[in-house]
Amino acid sequence: MSSAAPQPPGVTAMVDHTLSAWARAQFRAALARCESGAEEVLLIGLCSVGFVPIELAASVNDGARAMAEDVIRIATGSDIVEPSAIATMDGAPMRVVLVQQLPVSRYALDFAILAVDRMHGVVRVAVEVDGIEHDRIRDRAQRDRVRDRYLLSQDWTVVRFTATEASREPHRCAGEVMSLFVQQLMKLRGSDSVDTAAPEAIRT
Repeated sequence: MSSAAPQPPGVTAMVDHTLSAWARAQFRAALARCESGAEEVLLIGLCSVGFVPIELAASVNDGARAMAEDVIRIATGSDIVEPSAIATMDGAPMRVVLVQQLPVSRYALDFAILAVDRMHGVVRVAVEVDGIEHDRIRDRAQRDRVRDRYLLSQDWTVVRFTATEASREPHRCAGEVMSLFVQQLMKLRGSDSVDTAAPEAIRT
């Protein structure tokens, strides 16, 4: 959960430098969903380690859009995912999508990373950016603890960063998210290692 923060310099330049022309409009739509400059910078960091925003993933073609929607439906539709629902997915054995402001009960997650593994189930990681006024608002920390406990009860893994961390060290933060994602995937699969090529974005 986050709030307005000073716009970090160079975000537009970073987008123009890292994306081809066809992808810029879709990525700018993703940036527009961010609630603070810190989230914008972290979004770019998350993309740099391989997590693709749904706007960009679903823009490839209708098949990619349908697959992205399937991931969200399966990963958030119920606490217990029916194996038959996962088995109906076509293509790669696992699909991963990054969703912003995903509603979960009465909460909206800054970033939700959802993965559906056809053989094993679902990984759900919530990434939250605490605004610069976080520690100054009365009862804010307590509300966040309640929020985090609820997400944990719904089989989410939660990671939080301060706005300063996200703004100044987005790639380190994104690397931590990827490490946590891989750990959860290993736990899901009951294995000691994960093929790092497996978490593929939505594309057909």
